Amino acid sequence: MKLQFVLAIALTIGAVVAFTMTVRAGNLQIAHAYAPVSIGAGKTGAVYFVIVNPTETPDRLISAKTPAARKAEVHNHLMQDGIMKMRKVDGLEIAAGSSVMFKPGGYHLMLFGLEEPLKLGDSIEVELMFEKAGAMTLQVPIKPLGEKMKDHAE
Repeated sequence: MKLQFVLAIALTIGAVVAFTMTVRAGNLQIAHAYAPVSIGAGKTGAVYFVIVNPTETPDRLISAKTPAARKAEVHNHLMQDGIMKMRKVDGLEIAAGSSVMFKPGGYHLMLFGLEEPLKLGDSIEVELMFEKAGAMTLQVPIKPLGEKMKDHAE
């Protein structure tokens, strides 16, 4: 019963995602990708998006890369001893019938050694590698700081 409920929610989310800018790899879907403009020297950046897995089989995000940066890693924020810290995540499971949102203060794709600062109106290419679905290439638009991702629960 629980799996059916989760699948119903995932399919609803998937239907909403289908009407937006969506990229697919296998049965996985990625939508609402964006990166905020760089601040300061612009050597680091972040990318946000949502991954939807409407299937009955889990998958795993195992790596990411972009020609725009020397290195791309999945990171998560966590509270430790009253201090918000950012930690690298080695592989991120995308459970069957669920979604994972990459957003400020949570999971995000951290970019290190940007070739140049992320400028408003530009876009960068990002490749995500999944254990089962394989490679997925996104064109990620650069948005203003403070840009909010659409509410995927709608």
